[in-house]
Amino acid sequence: MNEVELNNVNWEDKAEVEEIFLYLAKLQITTLYFPDKRVYRRCRDAIDSLLGVEHLSDYLKRCCLKNIHPISYAIKSHQLKKLLSCFKGTSITSLDLSASTLALGALKGLNHYLKNTNLTNLTLSNLGLGPEEAKDLALALQGTSIADLNLRSNKLLAQGVESLFPYLQNTQVTKINLAANGIDPKGAKILSQYLKDTSIQYLNLKGNELGNEGTVHIASGLKGSKLKQLLLCKNNIDAKAAKALGCHLKDSLLSELDLSDNELGSEGVSILSNYLKDTFINKLILTNNKIGFEGAKDLAIALQNTEITELSLQNNKIGDHWGDLFFLLQSTPIIKIDLGINRIGPKGMKDLGPYLKNTHIKSLDLACNKLSSKGTMYLAWYLKDTEITHLDLYFNDIGAFGLARLAYHLRGTKVRDISLIGNRIDNKKFQGFVCHLKHTNVKSINFVFSHLNNMGLACLGKNLRGTQITHLNLNACDFNPGGVENFMQYLKGTSVVSINPRFLSRKHQHLKFIPYIKGTHLCSIGAEGEDWIAVSKAIFRNFFHYWGRIFAEINYWYQDTSDQYTQNKPLARLPGEIIEHIFCDLAPVEDHCKNFFLQGYHAYRSKILERGSAKELSLKKVKLK
Repeated sequence: MNEVELNNVNWEDKAEVEEIFLYLAKLQITTLYFPDKRVYRRCRDAIDSLLGVEHLSDYLKRCCLKNIHPISYAIKSHQLKKLLSCFKGTSITSLDLSASTLALGALKGLNHYLKNTNLTNLTLSNLGLGPEEAKDLALALQGTSIADLNLRSNKLLAQGVESLFPYLQNTQVTKINLAANGIDPKGAKILSQYLKDTSIQYLNLKGNELGNEGTVHIASGLKGSKLKQLLLCKNNIDAKAAKALGCHLKDSLLSELDLSDNELGSEGVSILSNYLKDTFINKLILTNNKIGFEGAKDLAIALQNTEITELSLQNNKIGDHWGDLFFLLQSTPIIKIDLGINRIGPKGMKDLGPYLKNTHIKSLDLACNKLSSKGTMYLAWYLKDTEITHLDLYFNDIGAFGLARLAYHLRGTKVRDISLIGNRIDNKKFQGFVCHLKHTNVKSINFVFSHLNNMGLACLGKNLRGTQITHLNLNACDFNPGGVENFMQYLKGTSVVSINPRFLSRKHQHLKFIPYIKGTHLCSIGAEGEDWIAVSKAIFRNFFHYWGRIFAEINYWYQDTSDQYTQNKPLARLPGEIIEHIFCDLAPVEDHCKNFFLQGYHAYRSKILERGSAKELSLKKVKLK
């Protein structure tokens, strides 16, 4: 997604506004933050500024914008209506008003305006919306195309649920986020009664006050509903609700169930496991539930008769008894497993390693464990005969020896993507890792917070040629622009298409690296989804565009001082062919630069002529007087 943030723009300057929207269209920007999302607190009049743009609707139609995020304070009803009116006939499908504030009654009477847009996603999170606003919103959604509704972190409570859900049956909403809205068991009961009459397939109730009672109500509403994804994270659910939840799962269409950050414990997971075989669930998230080894073992036995392919057991104090657990996982369809923060050390890795080759696992997450060099070496030994393509090892204190062994044993494996975040790299011994990369199938490596410095970066650059690596994440490392400049000289002849050193986009150091882009496959550099190469092209375009404006200005105001009658009146302007000859034929620039120059010249020349005609007319009026 190509994003841009706009700040300090003079929206009253028509020429500047035209140039901004030309920029958005040329670079095919799809997401616009207005103003800059990092400094929005200083921009209280953002909506007014945007709505003050003459012919805003026409400008929006010329762009490729799909997502717009205007950040402002006390947005009023008439402002929202005017903004939505400008969306008519555009490609904008997503409006995000989070981090703003709404004036009282701002959501009233919006139905007609929402109907005339192509909006499918509406985000109204963190706005303090209560039951009254919920009713206004419910009426506004009738007959619209809104399918994704995000109401996270508001104050809907049970009354808001009662105001909203009876009206959702007449909408196209299939995805709704109600996380952190103070919904208690009473609200859960109301929600469950209307759930089967809606088209909702995704329901997020994270961080509410459901408890066991509310969970039972939600479970009872699953039968007959279209719900496929249910998130009940952080709701104080324990073993008492596990049986009721399990009983109703077999009558549902659920394919994803998230119970992370609750209190299920070993008992609750064992109870729930008994009901999984009769469900359609293929993704189960049990992060931070104090499951322990016994609960995990019961779950592994039950998984052999289920369709579950994705499993998260992160932070569950399972200990170092992974051999028995992975012996049981051999007969399951699991292809993605998260075992992060489980204190897995060298012994645990040595125990589970031999069983990896007999599983279907393609994605293995071992983040924040205690592998060290020895545990990583054990893992590396068993990778060759596995199906693993994604390997997450961040914050495991791997060490230089562990890295070297890992890279060596990656030869002949299917591993494509490796995350090494937070593993302190010994730059002097880094050669032991990178020299093996050309013999692997690795395409993406994440080195964030790995303490790579200029020496390590140079070592990486020298060994990139001949590898299959296309993506590198080098954020938060210890190199300077000089080190990056040296690194970029090695990119020619490599497959790298994307690097991500954050300081390039933050400190405007990118201009000095332009000469190194030619001859590489780079298409993006920088952070936060910004297409850096496109931005560098925009810099060139603007440079020559402004030279065209300067020539237009000089050409207009050149005067013949020999004639006293024409001393204060501009001469006939030089034709465009002469201007093109003067600049384009004599200047050693490429064709696309000449085009940028001529666009700037012709566009600005017409504006100057209009300005000059107005001035001459005023002079005539003065003479007549």
